[in-house]
Formats: sequence, structure tokens, C-alpha cells
Amino acid sequence: MPGMDGVELCERVRRLEAYRTTPIIMLTAMSEGEYIDSAFKAGTTDYATKPFDIDELGARLRVAHKLIIARREAKLAKALRAPSGSATDQMHGFGLSETIRIDGLQALVDFGSLKN
Repeated sequence: MPGMDGVELCERVRRLEAYRTTPIIMLTAMSEGEYIDSAFKAGTTDYATKPFDIDELGARLRVAHKLIIARREAKLAKALRAPSGSATDQMHGFGLSETIRIDGLQALVDFGSLKN
């Protein structure tokens, strides 16, 4: 890439809040240990060198996809364990103990009815 190498690009992407945990797989001709170390320090998730095997790259992409799914599941599990006023409320934008009013609707099941 002209003007910037992959390590610098990775560092810049990691500084963006929306991409702090997005998997990054670097695919590069750079095979020196020092460069690979700097790539992982910059935040790359995985590293493959050219020439690459398409099956190996596919496997690395599947692992990155599994990582995304595992992180989502962990985030959801954490939110579901959280007490009122915390991550669950932030997920929904309101506390489950708060009254929710819907115009034109006379009655709703109250929060207490949903407790075990």
C-alpha cells in the first residue's frame, strides 16, 4: 500500500471504537518475524503470508467468524446476568422495572409477573 503499511493501517483501525474487536486478518508478503510481531502488537487477529493456500485462508476466516459469534454470545450472556440498571437496560434503552406505556393499549403484563 502506498503511504502506509498494513501494521499502521491495523493500528488506525483499532483506534476506531466500532472496530476495536473486529477480527483483522493480515494477508501480506512480509514474513520477517519482527514484522509479524509488530502486526500482532498493532492488534491483528491473525496473519497469513503470500503465497497463501486458499484452504488455509478459508480456515482462518472460519475461525475469525467463530470468534465474532463467541464474542456476541458472551456479550449477550453477560447482559442477561446483569441486574436492572446495567447492561441489559442499556441493550434495550430502558429498565425492565420501568413502566412502559403504549397509547391505545389498556393493560400489559407487569414486570413482576415475569419473575420466577
